[in-house]
Amino acid sequence: YTAAYQTCCRINGLMNVGNSTRSTYDCRILGTALLPTGNDSSPRFLAPVNVICRNARFTLNFSASDPDPGDSLVYSLCNAYNGGASVNAGFNDPAGPPYGSVGYTGSYTSGNPFGTGAVINSQTGIISGTAPDFGKYVVSVCVDVYRLGVRIGSHRKDLIVQVSDCVVTVAN
Repeated sequence: YTAAYQTCCRINGLMNVGNSTRSTYDCRILGTALLPTGNDSSPRFLAPVNVICRNARFTLNFSASDPDPGDSLVYSLCNAYNGGASVNAGFNDPAGPPYGSVGYTGSYTSGNPFGTGAVINSQTGIISGTAPDFGKYVVSVCVDVYRLGVRIGSHRKDLIVQVSDCVVTVAN
């Protein structure tokens, strides 16, 4: 099963994708006939993402929890989806999969959305690295759910991260 929402536009002025880029948000769930055992409650992303300071070390928490005992989660940076044929924010007829990727600009990619070598820990969902210059960046994290070694679902958190002109303070 795929649940999807598509809309015409992200905000303008993004550093790593073009202006007027559309967006698709989806969740893919295998039917119960394909589950190795039981039902699936799906993972839940835990925390909002905070602002990070330009040119400073940072960590972003994209972790999730899964209430089903024995399920394991594997995280990765992944393509943010474009909005297909959506023409306005009230678009209510989303296209079916497969979905196309947004067009990343310059040296930015889905695996390097900040252009600075930030990495994600595949077991924790924590992104760390050195923040790029001031601006807004599209970041998409996928979490795959495994049960008894079988992938039973895939979910993504796609959002805009603000890199601000701030000062990192350190306690003595």
